[in-house]
Amino acid sequence: MKEIHGIDIKKLERCADMHHSIYNMVLLQTMGNMQKRKQQGLKLSNGKYEQLDRGDTFLYLLYQHYENENEEILKASTKANTKNLRDNLLGFESVYDYSKTMLQIDDNCFIDKITHNGGLKLDDTCVNNYLEIALQFWNKRKEKIDPIIYDLF
Repeated sequence: MKEIHGIDIKKLERCADMHHSIYNMVLLQTMGNMQKRKQQGLKLSNGKYEQLDRGDTFLYLLYQHYENENEEILKASTKANTKNLRDNLLGFESVYDYSKTMLQIDDNCFIDKITHNGGLKLDDTCVNNYLEIALQFWNKRKEKIDPIIYDLF
């Protein structure tokens, strides 16, 4: 794997710390294999996939589904499950509705920022921006999740 140059090691370490936290735990519809599609990542110009499990690319694919009727998000689904996944996604009005409901993020400008970045191939030019967006994502989730946890105790 090609090494990415210029990476901010402190941001990378902070992201590594957050990776196994409750703020990174997100439920995905299992029927339709969205997790596999998320793991494949961005489809490259050569027809192969980036093979990076990126949340920003996942939201980019959802955005493309809702705004442009692009069904790339369904590509990992078996033929038998594609209709069920499509029906599940119809339960949300938009990527913003999905993000509010499933990710607890109700900030359309931030979702726009994530989806834009998710359509970019991860390389030396944008890796630090990707890390910064990931940290912002976890902070926004923390703002919603922590009060719920604290109310329980």
